Amino acid sequence: MKNLLPFFVCAFLLFSTSVQSQITDKHFKIYSTKANKEVSISEIIGDMEGHDVLFFGEEHNDSIGHYLEQAIFEALHAKFGKGITLSMEMFDRDVQDVMNEYLRGDIREKNFTKDARVWSNYRDYKPMVEFAKNKGLDVICANAPSRYTNLVGRKGQAALKALGEESKSNFAPLPFDTASGKYYEKLMSLSHSPAPKTPDTAAKKKPLP
Repeated sequence: MKNLLPFFVCAFLLFSTSVQSQITDKHFKIYSTKANKEVSISEIIGDMEGHDVLFFGEEHNDSIGHYLEQAIFEALHAKFGKGITLSMEMFDRDVQDVMNEYLRGDIREKNFTKDARVWSNYRDYKPMVEFAKNKGLDVICANAPSRYTNLVGRKGQAALKALGEESKSNFAPLPFDTASGKYYEKLMSLSHSPAPKTPDTAAKKKPLP
């Protein structure tokens, strides 16, 4: 795999809306934290030369962010054609077959949205799925099902080893790496949860005088 290109763009939100169709290019500005300047979507696409992956970090209820995702997705297709694939956190790995059936036109949308367990604001993400369907592009259902993340939260990563091979196909291969140290502490602070003690953090705690 070539270099990964982290999505270094942030949107300056000028207003809040849940209706994506009302959003235009006038409602946001994009800044490159690397170049320290405002950039365009076309510049982002240009930067994808020589890279395999573009990450887009989003707020799930931010319609402007979803508008940008769609715009970038379409622009990537215009440049690279069928050489692109969309990966979506909304969909769990165990509904990949449902996604594939819908993209092929085998099942109706109402069956797809039910069996794929779409989020309540699927209307914001629907344009990307429909674009992929119309253009014959693959969509990866990228999220580990909550039953497995819950299991890890309760019993640790080792508990996943006891699962069957079919179950293991729905999450990252074992063993998978985890956050630690300062990065872990920052991650937990962003989620507004107290960071549990880890061997790394406990070793740095100074004894009381």
